[in-house]
Amino acid sequence: MTIKLLDVDHIGLLVDDSKTSFVQHTTIQHWQLRDLVHTSSTSDDVFFPQDSFIRNFNFKKKQSFVTRWNGFAPTCMTIGYGLLVTGGQRSQLSVSCLGTGNTLYNGSIGDMVNNGLDVTKTRSGKLLLAVANNDENIRMVDIETMQIHSRIECTCPVNAVSISPDGKYLVAAFDLPYVLLFSLSSQGHYTLIAELHHIDDAGISCAWNTNSSQFAVASQDGSAVVYDIRALKPLVVLRGRQASSGGAGAVRCVKFASKGALDLLAFTEHTNYIHVVDMRADFSRRQSERLQHTRAIQDVHISGFAFSNDGSSIYVGTEASIIRYSVDTVQRRSFADAAIL
Repeated sequence: MTIKLLDVDHIGLLVDDSKTSFVQHTTIQHWQLRDLVHTSSTSDDVFFPQDSFIRNFNFKKKQSFVTRWNGFAPTCMTIGYGLLVTGGQRSQLSVSCLGTGNTLYNGSIGDMVNNGLDVTKTRSGKLLLAVANNDENIRMVDIETMQIHSRIECTCPVNAVSISPDGKYLVAAFDLPYVLLFSLSSQGHYTLIAELHHIDDAGISCAWNTNSSQFAVASQDGSAVVYDIRALKPLVVLRGRQASSGGAGAVRCVKFASKGALDLLAFTEHTNYIHVVDMRADFSRRQSERLQHTRAIQDVHISGFAFSNDGSSIYVGTEASIIRYSVDTVQRRSFADAAIL
């Protein structure tokens, strides 16, 4: 099933007019890699790169603070299990404790660009970091020792990697139009389950829902494909509004809401649009928000987005600002036919 996203007015959704924007420059280091806005599970501060710094913005205080100095402008980043991890253009990798700011590792992993990162805890309790690199490898790194725990050798550059919340599966996207799904043992070793061919260009981003039953892949062909782990066939292929194939409409980032009861999926295009999709209504209820530049004729480049910890907000980063959209969580948890935003 392929769905073309329609205008908001055509589907009757209510948009919260209280969206807010704050001037906060975010840096896009690599033209394709745009998953550079993150939140933690313990606060609703928004973390993003600003040149070689990682900053966090607190919306209540309306202030931003320097979280750490990297020494490089990140191409990718992730937050998980109390860790802030960033990767760079020349295989740089930095791992720090989000709470204390202490540096746990500052060096390099891989031979080329680090494109994607994810942190998981194995069923045996070991913290592992998955590092997707342009050198065609996914390295599983033991956080305690920062040694290579295992390696997945691939056949083309790896753009993104995401591990299911239950720690049982890993999905990866590549420069070529396919997706690989692996199972992970309790010790963090992998077995290939499936090679999926439902995109027509490079995969750029991937993500899991909270109960590990569905995953989504964002592609440069302008689509976000959602899979069910039980069937390994697309539940839906969502498309944006702009020309795709690497242009303005390439989908660069896809994520599920951090609270499963909200049943929301969102994805961003290369420029101008974020789309929010209601997963309860067979993915047919959705809302598109166009980001406006102060100069109307210019495109707005999107650096990434993230749901807040409680799911009440969506934060979108641009080269000039951080924008917050409010989610009506009361309506969402009521399971009524109500608005997404």
